[in-house]
Amino acid sequence: MGKLVANIIGLFVGENSKKRQTGLMIAGALMLANLSGVLDDEMFKLLMEFDAIFLGLAFSAKLSKLTKATLKLKE
Repeated sequence: MGKLVANIIGLFVGENSKKRQTGLMIAGALMLANLSGVLDDEMFKLLMEFDAIFLGLAFSAKLSKLTKATLKLKE
């Protein structure tokens, strides 16, 4: 159970989590900009789509790494 929690926390905090943290900070900044009226809804949607792709790639790399480690342990 402890290993599972460590892996989940590792998705957000860890030695290789800079891209994931950056993507989350960008999403937060975009939401604040939209709520404050700096960005209109169309621009917000467009920028969030790019951020979602960025975050997806960052999380996918970590999940692939975890999958490989899990498969290696099963061998």
